[in-house]
Parts: sequence; structure tokens; C-alpha cells
Amino acid sequence: MGRNPFNGSADGSSSNFDRLVADAMNYWHAPGLAVAIVDDKDIVSKGYGVTRLKNDDQSDENEMEEVPVTPETLFDIASMSKSFTAAAMALLVEDEELKDVSWRTPVSKLCSDFVFENEFATENLSVEDILSHRSGLPGHDEFLRSIRHNTPDTPASLTRNLRNLPFTRPIRTEWQYSNTLYTAAAHLVETLSHTDFENLLRSRFWTPLDMRRTYLGLERVPASESNHVAHGYVWLREKAQYKPLPHYPEPEGMGAGSIISNVEDVARWIRAFIHRAPPLSDASYTELATPRILESKTKVPRLSPTFYALGWEVSYYHGHAIIQHGGLWAGFSSLMLYIPSKEWGFVMMGNTYSAGEAIADLQWYLVDEVLGIPAAERFDWRSHLQKADDDGSKADSKEDLYPELREREGPSSTDQPDLEPFAGTYRNKGYHEIVLKYNSAQRRLEVDCSDRSFQFRLAIKEHAYEHWFVADMIYVETEDKRTMRCKFECNEEGECQKVGLGICEELDGLIWFEKVAAQE
Repeated sequence: MGRNPFNGSADGSSSNFDRLVADAMNYWHAPGLAVAIVDDKDIVSKGYGVTRLKNDDQSDENEMEEVPVTPETLFDIASMSKSFTAAAMALLVEDEELKDVSWRTPVSKLCSDFVFENEFATENLSVEDILSHRSGLPGHDEFLRSIRHNTPDTPASLTRNLRNLPFTRPIRTEWQYSNTLYTAAAHLVETLSHTDFENLLRSRFWTPLDMRRTYLGLERVPASESNHVAHGYVWLREKAQYKPLPHYPEPEGMGAGSIISNVEDVARWIRAFIHRAPPLSDASYTELATPRILESKTKVPRLSPTFYALGWEVSYYHGHAIIQHGGLWAGFSSLMLYIPSKEWGFVMMGNTYSAGEAIADLQWYLVDEVLGIPAAERFDWRSHLQKADDDGSKADSKEDLYPELREREGPSSTDQPDLEPFAGTYRNKGYHEIVLKYNSAQRRLEVDCSDRSFQFRLAIKEHAYEHWFVADMIYVETEDKRTMRCKFECNEEGECQKVGLGICEELDGLIWFEKVAAQE
């Protein structure tokens, strides 16, 4: 293969990589995939599959045919956007006129909107802490209000809400991924630079690097590019079919995601990092790729644990540094990766969630080829990814959520308490309002939060014991289910006062919502 996987056979037939891509897309259910390779200063690219499926419900009536993916196809790059946010912050650290700005400066000293739930965090959380996911604050993704909500979040409102969100770990002790803090970082960049975030990215990065077809948000993509925009999908395993996903503007995701681009533009971004080219300084490139905290361990031979830097993940494979970041959002998956010692990298983008596994499948083939790893020493990534996918699809049972049930004396009660009195509107300062509606036909309480950024619905029916229940959370887009603990607290008269939900997985306790009104 060499360093260019697209080189075909001598007879002009497809390359081995083309066949591997087709196999991975079929196995992992990815309608379309675009790939760009950065080899020193050269960029080569290719598209596979389709941007939208025939008879897609999202398609215009006049556009019912499948459209092929090309290197120009536009995808939501999701969390790959974080590298731009960290780089924007690097520009401000480099700026000699902003003498108080450094990676270790507490963010509260730079912007008064940064107030956290405790004084120690407020006084000490630094720029590098929030950009390396070591703040002690988990994602709290379910509080985010999208443009579908009556009061949608903005980067400023999100940042001012940080004071209402509980920490789950001491600062700088454990990696916890937080989209929220990256959006807050974008707000910080705008505050310090007095510049619109998109204008800063475009003027300082995209235009100088010739990234002409990169946009902050789908709403900023010009009409002339509409035919190049890929549609996002999710593969519903149980139904064995693709589900098209609507793609909304995401102002509340600025900084954490929201960038729309193509593999060739992002390849230019990778090339700048490989060669440490302007507009960033050599010192900034070093800072952005310096590990800050342990992210995850692995049992894969010759692969180190993964560390998080600033908008990038760093690991070591057969002695070579691997610097990368992926993205996953709204039916899109992506990955950018480079190997500094080889002056080589790639970008891949797909238009379904499960394209992420196809990308990972192909990722290590490409890396092994470039590093010259013998076939006998290569790891079976497909089996590894399949096992992880299978394990991740299992929801907890009542007994998993409530192990104490095994120790309770006597038989478990099979009586189903009347849930109707618990219906009403509840409020938590950080997570805002939720409305529990009683469904008499199903004898359960239901919560519709499809107007949140991470769209979900809750159903509360299964009784555990006393005032403890099982709440089923259904993610609207993927239809995946997870279960959580739920508890109602009542006064002496038996009137419900509040409900607690295990909605934040990293939190040992519950998020409590106070009842503010009964169901009408």
C-alpha cells in the first residue's frame, strides 16, 4: 500500500483499501464515507457510498436519488471541532497584549461568568483544566436546551449555568468528558478576543489554511453547497433499517461541536499540525499535544493508555505517538489522526453513528500499514469493536440498579403504586424544568425532553421498593435505552415534594427536582 492507500492494482482495478472500505461500510452499516490522506505535504482523498439514501424522508421530493459521497461532501465533524476551540485559546495565550492569559490562569479571573458550585473550583479551575476534561465536572449533557426549547441555551447562558451543576470528582483527579465546558471555552474566547467565534476561526485558521468550505453551523452553509451536505442516519439494529435524522442548528454546541466541513479541508488542518505551520507557534503546537490527564487504559498489545491533551487525544503505538480526535453527533461520525514521526495522517467522515466503528476498523489497518507492522502482530480490531458494541447495547435490569433488593427480607412486593399523584412540573436550577405526565392507559409517568440538545424521553413505571422506581430513558435519535434509579420524596400527608433521577451517570447520587405545580 505504501503511504497512499488509494493506489490501485497494476491492471487498474480497485485498491485493496477500496475493498476494505466497502467491507467495513457493509459490516458496520455506513451509507457513506469520505477519506483523505495527508502524506508529508500532499493530500489525496476519495469518497465512498452515498450522502443520502433513496426515498429518505428528509429528501426533497425532487431529490429522491442516491447522491455519491465525494471528497467535497460536507459532514458535521462534531467533537473534532474541539481542536479548533483549543487552538483559538492558544492564539490568545500567544497574544502579548493579553498578559493575564495563560493555560494555567483560572477562568474566573478572565470572565466573571465562570462561577462554579464551590469556591475552591471557582478560584482554581484553569483554562487547561476545562480544555483537558479534568475539571471534576461531568458532561451534564441532558440539561442543554436546543433551539426547539422555549428558552434555548446559548454559550453565555450555558456558562452562567455552571454554578448550578454538581461536581462529581475533585479537580484534576479524573478525566470526565464535558461538551459543556468546551462551549463555555468558546464563550471565553469571544469574551477575551471581542470577536465573534466564527469570524475568529475563519480569519485566523480557515482562510489562511485554504479551508474554504468549512462553516460554523449548518445554518451558515450557503444554498449553493446544499447538494454537498450529507444526511445523517442511525442504524436500528433490532429493526435492521436506517433511520434518517433531522439536522438542527446547534448554537448551544458551539466550541464543543457544530463545525461543518469536508475531509480535504480538515486534512489541511492536520497538515498544519504535522508541519507546525503558521498561524500557531511551535510552542502552541507542543502545548496542544502535551498529555494532561489519563483518559483510558487498554489491553491492546503495544498500545499505551490514552491521554487527553488540549482538544486532542494522545497515545503511543509501537513506540510512535498517535495524536487524534473523533466526533459523533446527529448521525455523523468522524476521526482525524496524525503520526508526527511519519509526517502522515488521515481524516475520515461518515454519515451514520455506526460509521464510527467502520472508521476505527479502517484506522488501525492504515496505521499498521504506515508503521510496517507485520501481519502476525496485528490486533483483531473488528472482534474487539464488535464485543464493545454488543456490551454497550445492554440496559441495566432492576436488580442491577438496586442490588439491595437481594438483601431485603421477605418477598418483593408486586403491588404497583398509583403514580398519578406524582404527576406535575418539577424544577432543578441546573437541569431546568421537567413535566411528569400521567399516562392512564400505560399506568406510568412520562417525561418528554425531545426539546433538549440530547433528545430523550423518560418512562417511570416499574416499582423497586418503597418510593424507589426504575426510570427508562429512551434517546429519541438512536432509540437506545438506559435505565436509572428514581425516587419520590413525600411529606407527612403523602404529597410528593420532589423527584430524584439518576440522570447524571457519573454522579453517585440523584439530580433532585422540586415540585412546583401539580398536573393540570
